[in-house]
Amino acid sequence: MLCHTKTVLAIVCSLFQFNCSSGTKMTGDLAYFYLGTYTSQLSAKEKEGLGISRWSVNVKTGELIKVGGDWPIENSSHLCMSQDETHLYSITEGSTFRGKRDGYLTIFKVKEDGSLEEIQKKSSAGIGPAYLHLDQTGKYLMLANYLAGNVVVYPIKEDGTLADPTGNAMHTGSSVNPARQLEPHPHAFVPSPDNKFAYVPDLGTDKIHSYEFDDNTGKIEGREDLNVKVEAGAGPRHLIFHPSGKFAYMTLELFGQVAAYRYKSGNLIPIGTYNLVSEGEKSQSAEVRSTPDGKFLYVSNRGHDSITGFSVNDETGELTKIQVISTEGETPRNFNVDPTGSCLVAGNQDTNTIIVYKINKETGMLTSFGKLIKTNSPILFYFQKP
Repeated sequence: MLCHTKTVLAIVCSLFQFNCSSGTKMTGDLAYFYLGTYTSQLSAKEKEGLGISRWSVNVKTGELIKVGGDWPIENSSHLCMSQDETHLYSITEGSTFRGKRDGYLTIFKVKEDGSLEEIQKKSSAGIGPAYLHLDQTGKYLMLANYLAGNVVVYPIKEDGTLADPTGNAMHTGSSVNPARQLEPHPHAFVPSPDNKFAYVPDLGTDKIHSYEFDDNTGKIEGREDLNVKVEAGAGPRHLIFHPSGKFAYMTLELFGQVAAYRYKSGNLIPIGTYNLVSEGEKSQSAEVRSTPDGKFLYVSNRGHDSITGFSVNDETGELTKIQVISTEGETPRNFNVDPTGSCLVAGNQDTNTIIVYKINKETGMLTSFGKLIKTNSPILFYFQKP
C-alpha cells in the first residue's frame, strides 16, 4: 500500500510539474530559491495569493519547477534570509503602511518544508524601501529606503522578528539628472567584509555614502572622509564585494556601466569603469553578481535586455568583458547565480518570464538552456544555501 501511495504521489507531481520534496535546500542537481514579485499592476482578483513563491532549478538541465507558494505580499521587490535560513525578510515597495505615509517589511518564519508563515510586519522608517542585507554577524538587518532617502539598521531578535532601529541616517544632496537625481535615492546598504563599515550607493547624489558600523550596538556613524564620488549623472545602484573581500563592484544604472574598486581598511579605491554594451547602444544597469569562486562577474542590462559577463583578474580586480547575451524578454531587473556556480537564473520583469543559463566554469560564458518559464513579474531571486 505504501509503495502504491508513493507511485500515485509521483504521478501527481509529474502531472502538475510540482516538486514534492521537503524543505531540502539542495538535493543532487536541484537548487532552491525564493522569488519576489510585483503585484501592484494586477487587479484585486489577479493579485489574490500572489507574492513570494519557492522554486527548484536543475543546475544541469535548467528545468524550473515551482515547489511552493504563493505567499501573499504586495510588491516584494527585495528579499533576505537569516543566516540559519529559519526566517525570510521581505520589503513591500510602497508608500503606505497602516494608514500612514511609510513603507514596511514582512517577516516570515520558514517551516521545515520551505513554506512561509508571516509573523511580523514592521515599518521601514521611510517610504519606498528598495534593499535588504544582513551584517556579517547576522545580528542586524540593513535597509535602504530609495524614496525617503535614508538607511536603517534593525536588530534581529532571537525569534527572528525585528526590534526598533538602532541606526537611521538621512542623506542629503542631488545631482545633474533632473528626472532621477533631484534628491537622494539610496539603492543598497552593504556591510564591508570585516563588518567595520557599511556602504550605500546613492543614485540621487552620485556618491557612495560610507558609514562606520558597530556590530555590538548596531549604530552607524557617517564617514564623509571615506565617501566615494562617481561621475555626475552616473547613478550608483547596487554594490557587492568579491568573495575574496579584496574588491567591490557597483552598477552605475544611468550610464549602463559597472565600476570596480579595491577595498582596503575602509577605503574603496577606484580600479576602473567598464561599459556593459557596445558604443551607441543604451543600457540601464541593474543587478551585479559574482560566481561563488569569484572568477566571473555578471551584470543585467535593462532596455538592452541582456546580461553582460566579465572575467575577474584575481590579483588586480580588473574586469575583461567576455559576453553580452540576450535575456529573450524585456527588463531583466534581477538575477542570481546558484550556490554551485553552475547556472544563472534571470527574470524578465515586463514580459513575465524566467530564463536559465548554463555557466561554463572555465570560460564564464553563458548558454541558454532554451526554456522560458512564464510567471508574474519576477523581481528578486534569493537562493538558499546548499
